[in-house]
Amino acid sequence: MNNFYYSKSENAFFSLALKEQYISAGSWPADAVPVDESVYEAFALTVPPADKIRVPGNDGFPAWGNIPAPTADDIALANERIKLQLRSVADSEIEWRQDAADTGMATERESADLTKWKKYRVMLMRVDITAPVWPVLPAS
Repeated sequence: MNNFYYSKSENAFFSLALKEQYISAGSWPADAVPVDESVYEAFALTVPPADKIRVPGNDGFPAWGNIPAPTADDIALANERIKLQLRSVADSEIEWRQDAADTGMATERESADLTKWKKYRVMLMRVDITAPVWPVLPAS
């Protein structure tokens, strides 16, 4: 008896024990096919080989496929995250130096560094995330 089913359209396994709940919820896939326990273990409980992900095979069963290259949107999103992290660093470095300047307590070095960090932040905000050229962090 097969305890698991595989759906090519969902690229997912479904438990036979929960089939009635899936059906009641309207989420049992029409293309679910029974699979041996060994298939379930190999593709659901095992770490994929390096640079591979589970994909639906041409035969309707799971297979290992190459991890697709990131899309332009994926790259832009990753670059946006980097930009936000760098912005957070710049904001933090500027904030305390600006406090020192505002209260008349800044040393000459702190004032000079404040200017460097502000210029860095401006350059950072102008970075095109689709083709980034990252500005160099100011030296501390």
